[in-house]
Amino acid sequence: MDYIIEKGEKYSTITVKSEKLNSLLAPDLKEDFARLSQGGDVNLILNLEEVKYCDSSGLSSLLSGNRQCRDNGGRLIICCLQDMVEKLIAISHLNEILKITPTLSEASDLMMMELLEDDINNS
Repeated sequence: MDYIIEKGEKYSTITVKSEKLNSLLAPDLKEDFARLSQGGDVNLILNLEEVKYCDSSGLSSLLSGNRQCRDNGGRLIICCLQDMVEKLIAISHLNEILKITPTLSEASDLMMMELLEDDINNS
């Protein structure tokens, strides 16, 4: 496994520790997205700071994670994109679907803000 999952009280963070998000890593990541969301861990931050290359399998894993979280009442926020990965996501128009922030701190802030909004709207 080339990523670390850190479980928090309100959300968990997945930090990819590989330079490539490709067909070797994507299936495991998809599986863990499904496992986490089925276990009630539906609010996730995906830190791609170390990822310099992404292929179609990697993009598919991002979409799968987004869908898993959303379908189970949560959200996926992706952060720290390297230039090449950011360009690929933009070319694929996935930046219109995925929530992306420049830094982990901003991803955390956005997650907490959205969770607070959920609490306000549900009370």
